[in-house]
Amino acid sequence: MSIVDNIIHLSTYTNIKEYVEDKLKFVYYDGDDISFAFNSQYVIDILHVIVSDFLLITIFDSNSSVMFESFDFFTDTQKLDSLKIKNYKNNNDNIYVLMPIRL
Repeated sequence: MSIVDNIIHLSTYTNIKEYVEDKLKFVYYDGDDISFAFNSQYVIDILHVIVSDFLLITIFDSNSSVMFESFDFFTDTQKLDSLKIKNYKNNNDNIYVLMPIRL
């Protein structure tokens, strides 16, 4: 996984050794380009239990734990301002923490 120019690049190898890649363009990220790796099954497990239209992923650096949590935000006239998310509300009070794999 990497974040470059506010686009998340996801890639993995399938169980039959095929390479798969996808990009997520609806990303708000304020920081330098970053790359890190996770066990893809752990990410899938987290995404299966988070039921939300939006996902907040808190990243400090490529060697630190990453927090995943669902959230709602209301865009009446307020927008995301860099890393300060206005009207933030965690849907279910659950935060999932995942450690990256060292490459």
